[in-house]
Amino acid sequence: MAKPLQKIMRYVGQHGIVRPRDIDAIGLPREYLVRLHRQGRLSRPGRGIYARPDANVTERHSYAEVAKRVPEAVICLLSALAFHEITTQSPSAIWIALGKGARRPALTSPSLRIVRLSGPSLTEGTENHQVEGVSVKSIQQRKPLPIASNSEKRSESMSRSKL
Repeated sequence: MAKPLQKIMRYVGQHGIVRPRDIDAIGLPREYLVRLHRQGRLSRPGRGIYARPDANVTERHSYAEVAKRVPEAVICLLSALAFHEITTQSPSAIWIALGKGARRPALTSPSLRIVRLSGPSLTEGTENHQVEGVSVKSIQQRKPLPIASNSEKRSESMSRSKL
């Protein structure tokens, strides 16, 4: 394998998922990605993104894919709850927040639900996580409020009435 191809394979190994513009940024032609894909050394899980075929794909792979293809997106709402393992519900689409003027991403997979926010609503309370070598922005995990079940409320009110 030639030196530039080795450099790309090393870069993909470090960053997990790459786009052609990432390869441009390190000073190599995009054509090498297509060449490596044709040789079977890279897989193409979606339009415009490449990864190693033997990459360790986790349950959070969809988040990494979205973060790579829509870098300004912030994982929010039900997807943020699932990301932080606060809920057991698995959303059918990934919820992302974008700025009011941002264009709608042209993704067919994974499915997206988009919320439009502006100013501090979009930027405050976010944090970065590393998922499969990709930086994913998410709404910060907040400590959930304790929710009393009806039976706890009843037993509490009954014990008070006996006093």
